[in-house]
Amino acid sequence: MIVVMNKPKWNYVSPYSVYNKIVFWKKTNINNYNDKFLEKFCVPIANILTKVLQFRLNIKYVKVHSHDVWNADVTLAHIILPVLKEYAINKHSYFIPDEEDSLIKDEHLRYKNVMAKMIFSFENLVNDEWDDFHDDDVRPIIENGFRLFGKYYLHLWT
Repeated sequence: MIVVMNKPKWNYVSPYSVYNKIVFWKKTNINNYNDKFLEKFCVPIANILTKVLQFRLNIKYVKVHSHDVWNADVTLAHIILPVLKEYAINKHSYFIPDEEDSLIKDEHLRYKNVMAKMIFSFENLVNDEWDDFHDDDVRPIIENGFRLFGKYYLHLWT
């Protein structure tokens, strides 16, 4: 399987930066721009460059080989696990799990606990620890982690 996704960026080319590149020999500040030249020439160029940069950055490519579907759960787990680990340490945002999913009262600690359960489940699937997976004591814990992943899947954004 090949997955190529670029880091999303917002690229905007300012008409003033186009002006400064074209008229590089002139020292400019906000008060001494040639407004007609800026409006008729630099704005269209800046708009075109902005569109080109945005088009170039939208690269998403997924190639699935026929052998990838044999153990699709394990194949997807190899992608999901690193994403969950990164999301768990991400300090930008976190979802608030329901109280029924963890007995912890503090929302942030409850979030960490639910993420740990999901990560534990995917680690067991990736590491092929089938003895643990089929163990009657551990199996409900792993299945609960997968259930939590399904429940909070749409909340995994920052």
